[in-house]
Amino acid sequence: FRLGRRPAANREVQDRASRLACRLGLRRVRVFESRSLTGPIAFGLIRPAVGLPTDFAGRFSPAQQDVMLAHELAHVAGRDPAWNGLADLLTTILWWNPVVWWARRRLRTAAETAADEASLLVADGPGVLAECLLEFAGRVMPPEARVGMGVAGRGFRSYLGRRIERL
Repeated sequence: FRLGRRPAANREVQDRASRLACRLGLRRVRVFESRSLTGPIAFGLIRPAVGLPTDFAGRFSPAQQDVMLAHELAHVAGRDPAWNGLADLLTTILWWNPVVWWARRRLRTAAETAADEASLLVADGPGVLAECLLEFAGRVMPPEARVGMGVAGRGFRSYLGRRIERL
């Protein structure tokens, strides 16, 4: 990823990210693009940044861009890449302890929930983010796995389905 990334070329995307970063209390944000990405990510332990697919500006509407950038910038603001790295390290060292695995899963769930809340910075953000998550699930998941996202009795069965329902 490091070799194939470059600063985001689209000035409008850079401006969107800067405006949203200010609203989240971030002074400066680095935005990169890479052909190896299929969706946006937050990364970096020491100098966190946001990574985007190279076709981000052309593939997504302005509202979708804003909501995905807000979500990833919320991960940066929360230092989630560093916290997730620490949780991964502890899980590697204490692999035999089920409490560590439980805490790691809870940390990631809390981080995603907090980042989902950043969609409120965008008009109709939660609905737009839910649509984006459904679109990504359709691309990444094989058809037989999508069956588990369906509604059965008490609502969605998968974590992603429950997340979409909450949004």
